[in-house]
Amino acid sequence: MFHPDNQSISGSLVLNAKDELAFFYGIALGFTPQWCSADIERGEIYIGGSEDNPGTAFKLGQIDETIYERVVQETQILLIEIAENDVRKPVVAVYVPLSVANQL
Repeated sequence: MFHPDNQSISGSLVLNAKDELAFFYGIALGFTPQWCSADIERGEIYIGGSEDNPGTAFKLGQIDETIYERVVQETQILLIEIAENDVRKPVVAVYVPLSVANQL
C-alpha cells in the first residue's frame, strides 16, 4: 500500500555518472534503507527497512528501455535522498540489495 504522501513525491530511476542503477527520492524516509524491490511493469518501487519499520513505496514515472534492461540485471541499487527535489543536493546515499518482480 502506498502512503498517500508518497504518490506525488518525485522519484527517478536512472543510470548515474558511474553507470550504476540509482533511485533519487525527495523525502526523508525516517529509517535506514536495507533493501529495495522494483516492479517496473506496475511502475512501483519499494524501499524496505527493518522489521520495526518495514518501508515505503513510491510510484515511478516512465522508464526507458535502457533503464528497464538494467533493472532486470542488477542485484543492487544506489538509493539517494535529495533535498528540495534537486539531484545536485544529495542528503543520504546507500547501496542496498535489489529484487525485481517478474510478471508471469
